Amino acid sequence: MHIDDSSLPFDPLWEGALEPSAGMFKAARGDDALMISIGKPHWWNQQNIMGDKLITPASGARYGLARFVFALRPQKNQEVKRVEFNIDLHAKGAGARPIAFDLFPKTTTVEQTGKASVGIDPKFKFVVIEASGMPKAEVALDIKQAKVVITSEGTGSSAARWLFESHATRPLVGDTSVYVIVELPLGVEAARATLHLRAEVKDRFNVASYFIPEEQRERLSVVLG
Repeated sequence: MHIDDSSLPFDPLWEGALEPSAGMFKAARGDDALMISIGKPHWWNQQNIMGDKLITPASGARYGLARFVFALRPQKNQEVKRVEFNIDLHAKGAGARPIAFDLFPKTTTVEQTGKASVGIDPKFKFVVIEASGMPKAEVALDIKQAKVVITSEGTGSSAARWLFESHATRPLVGDTSVYVIVELPLGVEAARATLHLRAEVKDRFNVASYFIPEEQRERLSVVLG
């Protein structure tokens, strides 16, 4: 299976203005607001990923690939310095919490641009695809890279987190995608993902943290699959 990230549709799950943190001046509305969109996740189950090469784990766990995307639309007087994107995983209904089995992109301190080609091996881990082909990888992902990822953490837990930082020549603007291989424990029907986003924004007056309005956050809880 081949996935070209740039060809996937962006279907909005939520769109709106971020709010400044408590105690900050809250006049950032309308033309002065930092606008964002968070897209509906894409989900591929383990059969989609591995096809006839699927080997069911002895534990009875199931796996899937989730793609999450958000878009930043700063105003002309704003510069987004950092963005923190978090995904909390819970079981749909009863059962143990699903696990972020692996994440992409990984932590890096070096600016990366162009396209990254990564795959998923039979053990449901992301692997780098070399120019010679796709050894041991059943899925190929082509993903644009134009940001510096300074932190990626949460592998093996139920909470995944990325922290993106702007670069002088590559501001944080437009679409950003992240991928999670999700492990569903035995007996868990599906995973529910709750999404959080925080942005550090520099405007004409100061640098402040901005969040999704509290009354809108329940809309960012979605079942995968």
